[in-house]
Amino acid sequence: MLTTILLMLAGMAAGFLNTFAAGGSIIALPAMIALGLHPTLANATNHVPVLLGFAAAVWRFHRAGRMPWKEGIKVSFPMLGGSLAGAFTASYINDRYTNYVIFAALLLALVVILAKPERWFRDCQQEQPINTGTWVLFLSVIVGYWAGLIVIGSGILMLLLLVLAANFRIPEANAIKVLSVGIATAVAVIVFSVKGEIKWGWAITVSAGSVAGSLLAARFVMRSNVGHWVFGVILLVLVVEIARLGFRIFFP
Repeated sequence: MLTTILLMLAGMAAGFLNTFAAGGSIIALPAMIALGLHPTLANATNHVPVLLGFAAAVWRFHRAGRMPWKEGIKVSFPMLGGSLAGAFTASYINDRYTNYVIFAALLLALVVILAKPERWFRDCQQEQPINTGTWVLFLSVIVGYWAGLIVIGSGILMLLLLVLAANFRIPEANAIKVLSVGIATAVAVIVFSVKGEIKWGWAITVSAGSVAGSLLAARFVMRSNVGHWVFGVILLVLVVEIARLGFRIFFP
């Protein structure tokens, strides 16, 4: 019972973070590992609550009329191939190598987000035209690969792409993020399920909390002037996770 409660609470916190900004997997994944699940199985299992939480958020954004479906689908479909490749790759990398890859990616994300912090504060007006050209679609394939491979950081990378490269405002960027990463994660869930790497009891328990957290976060993120909060949450998540991984890598 205690394990169930802890998994649901971790899922709720992760679902809220994933939808409001990004980085919820840094809560759910370590929680599952700490409670006894092998890291490889935890990584695969974690894709299920991410998927179901994002599905709930997509429904909430659609009900509120805040889901830009045309742009969202255009950005989402290139992620499918990347996600499929990432999911097949996930079983063949060891835990230490995974830590190195995540550390480098999050460090790069931190540099990028600090390079143009003002872009995260334009909630109310569209200063530049939306860009969903070839370069953005190519980068979405890369993010899809990451989402299929690890999940951790995929929401952050997608938000960076949507805000800094595609020029979406925060509310629309978050809506497209949950749709696109959700689609990419669905592909990974199918692959992991076929390979028998998902612990469904754990996945359903964490998912119950994730759906609740995602629905709550979707209500807040659709409000105006949330850009500075989203920026702050992403920055905090990046700093905490980089510090945690750095300690694990350099002081094993």
